Amino acid sequence: MTIQVELARLLDSLPAMVWTALPDGHVNFINRRWLEYVGQPAEEARRWDWEALIHPDYVSAVVADWRSIVASGQRGEIEALLRRFDGQYRAADLFAMSKDGSRDGVP
Repeated sequence: MTIQVELARLLDSLPAMVWTALPDGHVNFINRRWLEYVGQPAEEARRWDWEALIHPDYVSAVVADWRSIVASGQRGEIEALLRRFDGQYRAADLFAMSKDGSRDGVP
């Protein structure tokens, strides 16, 4: 079993929604809880459509904040209204961290 498969199994077992994206925004991993919460098939969720899950009044600010975090290479947090499987929007904290694991000085 490869490290990627083991990591995917671990992330699927977490009681949290987890997804990862490349610097250009294309999603390259989504755990089961994320898919259950948003009600999207995995193929649809892997496209650059994650911003469609953010409340329309806030999507441009959320995307701009995410891009700023990616560009800085630092850890960041974004508050957003995320659409659930039933169409209701709920508050969510989105956390971003660079691929190298830097945490902006946090141990």
